[in-house]
Amino acid sequence: MVDQYIFSGSLPENASTYVTRDADRDLYDGLRSGKFCYVLNSRQSGKSSLRVRTMRRLRENGVECAAIDLSAGGIQNVPPEQWYADLIDSLIDIFDLDVDFGEWWGANQLNSLVTKFRKFLEEILLVEVKENIVIFIDEIDSVLSLDFPTDDFFAFIRSCYNQRVDNPAYNRLTFCLLGVASPSNLIQDKQRTPFNIGKAISLKGFQLHEVEPLEKGFRGKFSDSQAVMQEILDWTKGQPFLTQKLCQFMVEESDNKNPRTVEEVVKSKIIESWESQDEPEHLRTIRARILRNEERAGYLLDLYQQVRSSEEQSEIIDPPLPPLERGVYDSSLPLSVKGVYDSSLPPSVKGVYDSSLPPFIRGVGGISNSASSQTIDITADNTLEQSELLLSGLVARREGKLRVYNLIYQQVFNENWVENELNNLRPYSESFKFWVASGGKDESRLLRGKALVDAEEWGKDKNLSYQDKQFLAASREKEIQEKIAVDERDAQLERERKDKEAVEKRNLVLSEANRKAKQRIRNGTIVLSLALLGTVTSITIAGWKVLEAQKKLEETYTYVANPLQLKELVGKLSPDSEEAIDISKKADVKVKDHLLEQVYLHTSKSLTYQYLNDWKSAEQSIKHSMNFLTGWKENKGKIADNKSNSEFLQLRIFALTVRGNVLKQKKDTQNAKAAYQEAFDILKNRKINPFKPELSIVDKNTIESLYRGLIELLLAGNITENDQLDEVRNSFKRHLYDALEYSLKNQSWREADQLTNKLMLFIANRTERDYLLNEDIETFSCSDLKKIDNYWVQNSDGRFGFSVQKQIWIEAGLKNYESFASRVGWYDSSGKTGYLSINQVIEIVEKNYQEAPVGILPRGLNIPNLSQLRFYSTPNERLLFSRAATCKV
Repeated sequence: MVDQYIFSGSLPENASTYVTRDADRDLYDGLRSGKFCYVLNSRQSGKSSLRVRTMRRLRENGVECAAIDLSAGGIQNVPPEQWYADLIDSLIDIFDLDVDFGEWWGANQLNSLVTKFRKFLEEILLVEVKENIVIFIDEIDSVLSLDFPTDDFFAFIRSCYNQRVDNPAYNRLTFCLLGVASPSNLIQDKQRTPFNIGKAISLKGFQLHEVEPLEKGFRGKFSDSQAVMQEILDWTKGQPFLTQKLCQFMVEESDNKNPRTVEEVVKSKIIESWESQDEPEHLRTIRARILRNEERAGYLLDLYQQVRSSEEQSEIIDPPLPPLERGVYDSSLPLSVKGVYDSSLPPSVKGVYDSSLPPFIRGVGGISNSASSQTIDITADNTLEQSELLLSGLVARREGKLRVYNLIYQQVFNENWVENELNNLRPYSESFKFWVASGGKDESRLLRGKALVDAEEWGKDKNLSYQDKQFLAASREKEIQEKIAVDERDAQLERERKDKEAVEKRNLVLSEANRKAKQRIRNGTIVLSLALLGTVTSITIAGWKVLEAQKKLEETYTYVANPLQLKELVGKLSPDSEEAIDISKKADVKVKDHLLEQVYLHTSKSLTYQYLNDWKSAEQSIKHSMNFLTGWKENKGKIADNKSNSEFLQLRIFALTVRGNVLKQKKDTQNAKAAYQEAFDILKNRKINPFKPELSIVDKNTIESLYRGLIELLLAGNITENDQLDEVRNSFKRHLYDALEYSLKNQSWREADQLTNKLMLFIANRTERDYLLNEDIETFSCSDLKKIDNYWVQNSDGRFGFSVQKQIWIEAGLKNYESFASRVGWYDSSGKTGYLSINQVIEIVEKNYQEAPVGILPRGLNIPNLSQLRFYSTPNERLLFSRAATCKV
């Protein structure tokens, strides 16, 4: 005989509709053998009924049991002293212990709360109760609402297990924890958690071979009771509450003259108008769980939407395994052996940057491409969002993937429901929806002005989803780009005005020079006239003075015009650009020898014209420079003093490099290579060090341009030049290492970060782009990785370097990228800033590197782009740390 189906609260011990599952056997066997067990699952999944039935079986076999409900009013909203006192008092009542609680508590007044609890167990409970004891602690997630931390309480439960070695009495004491929480919610310190020593009990949905107690109620009411039962399971996938409730509905339906089908009953009595029909509350409980934290609701809805999309695209509705198969935390694997790089990494960080995929699809999950579609599977892991979604009961994990738990949930919590809830969360939902649909390409949907400010203010204290962050970042960058465009237009108008003024000023200078020259000529004429009255020798002298005056006029023009022209050219470069800064520095360099100064100025002008893509003017300027250089060499030659000779050698390297650039642009490969090679030979043989402050002519930019130009041409050459190529590459590598060391020793952190990026790209032969692929990192030279790391560690007092970052990554849990990024100072976990830009990172370090977060540098290789947050950055970091571990960095 089947009693009424019970779907509200725990089933009584003798309920005839209780369904025995594998969990019954696993929990009973585990507790009987003295194992610590925990059942962490969603609400109304049968946890309490399992506890009641297991307690009955244990008592029948001589085990004393107690059940403590932490959600009970008596031990909620109380100070810690009262909380522990109520806990102990409850155990005294349950086991009917002969102890005066008030007297005992007063006698132990000087002990800490946890010590009191320990002494109670050791000195009273285990002494008076001789049998084995199991204490069930239900609703453990209630501790999250307490006003004091409970880490010590859970740590004590773990210590009870460890005490078994020293105190055999503890072998008789076992705990079972039940609730709707993930271990990481309850206790942060993995070394103190009881969840890595216990046994996780898996609560599967009811299976067809298990539901005979339910199916009995249909016999005599339906012609094929098993078929009805199967159809119910098809809708509920064995979810205990829904299965019991639907069985009750079908029994009631069987009394009608024209009973409806299971599908009709589901739609009319559960799905349609579900909010008003949801009694006892079940579906509303799921909704409340997802939306309870406004800061995380966007993440959960976004993740659930992805799970739904994966099923719709693959056209698969899978029967789920239990929502928390093996528990939220897999205790069978210690942290130390889970590996640095794991193929089960969160879906948002899988794979490398793939430009063929739209931004809102990249990195969401494992992506399988086909001609017709893309199927995105959400890989199950232990991230906070996935744990929250699993604990709501809305989804389940199956074969390592997340799936919607059943058809009822899928139809109740459908796409419209998700969109409506997101709309309630996002003030920009309409624009966001169309932007996502366009693959992030419809820039007309991006926010601007006050709408963007309001949206950023709204999201400032919220844990926004990945797509929301991307949308707001793209909006902000678009507004910045538009502002830059306006500023550039205004700047261009200002430059044109200044150019006009400069031309007028130059004309005035030339006019004044001409006036002075004419005056000198007139003076020379007067002198000449007077000299005619004298001797022929006087005539000759006067003529010579006239020629000198003309020569001085030409020199005046040359030495005044060239520096002015160079400064004017700088104004045509983009403000604050690297090129403008480079040329501005060159314009301020003083060369003592007047003839060599002309070499330097003409070469600098040629380089500036190259930055401006005016190659014709660049060619003319470098020709002038080479002519002056040849003339100086012929005039001075071997008698030049050391300082002039040093200037001359530097200028030859500078001029030859710039000439090589011009010839390479003209496709004159042979002569370009010869110019570069001559400059390289001087640099190699004379051992010119560009890092000495007094050597300002040949700077690091010139050296880098020389190496890159020569390497490019040698790579395009024939195989006979391979030895020469190796020599140049090795020399350039040494130069980059020298530059890195110099920057670190001088605490030039921004430059050191950029040089680390350049060096690693050069070593990996990836200078054509600004990032490394997976295979580049997996094969990266161990010796070079160690060397780069040593430079950083030695010059930062051990605060920066890959080895430092690797250790932090391991401590952060190997998969929790946001936790790692927060610890090293790349991510603002408060949600106000999100991921920091490279400028923000450098500003923190430059302010005081000894107070900056440990591991914050190097960073250049992984900085996300504001518009699309490079999807290769996160897995590259993981691979980099994996390579660091392999190389024993």
